[in-house]
Amino acid sequence: MGKLSSCLRQAIDIVDWLVVILRAYASAYDLGKVLGSEFMIRLGARRRLRVPDILFLAKDRLHFLRKNHLEGAPDLAIEVVSADSQSRDRRDKYADYEAAGVLEYWIIDPIGEDLEVHVLDPEGKYQPLPINEGVVASTVLTGLSLRVESFWQSPMPNEWQTLRGMGLPA
Repeated sequence: MGKLSSCLRQAIDIVDWLVVILRAYASAYDLGKVLGSEFMIRLGARRRLRVPDILFLAKDRLHFLRKNHLEGAPDLAIEVVSADSQSRDRRDKYADYEAAGVLEYWIIDPIGEDLEVHVLDPEGKYQPLPINEGVVASTVLTGLSLRVESFWQSPMPNEWQTLRGMGLPA
């Protein structure tokens, strides 16, 4: 398998793994809804359409969900970058998500094995969220923390063991 197809497979694996983990976590704590890239969001006054790899919408904002899209900003958007999406995810979507008020934005780069987490400050600007001792702790999925090294493992960590490690019965 070539490097490009290997990176694409890794990106797909990361998205699939995270969707399972985040859905189970959000459901266990009744926090809201996690959706994958099958769901579009319509942002701001310009009604720009974006399709994040993963989005989370808090329980008290579920009324913004429509049949086939989210009207407005999710609380969390996650993009797993590929070779052809670097500038779109790091510049275009970053600017759109910030302007729309997405509270937390994760950019996962499997090629560079890098995770950036941006959190909206009171002035509406993204600030980097520190990753302490290799652990990322979400500000919108209360109590959720993941080891960053998990994103780069091949194969990905077992979802149920990960959930049990977070204290969830699996």
